[in-house]
Amino acid sequence: MLGPLRVAQLVSLLGVAVAVVGVPLMLKRARPAA
Repeated sequence: MLGPLRVAQLVSLLGVAVAVVGVPLMLKRARPAA
């Protein structure tokens, strides 16, 4: 089993990756002209 700290690290890394990829996509959807 993975330790709680390892799980927390993986979750935080996933959150950062989703934010980095998701923010530009949301901006593009909000403003198609840009």
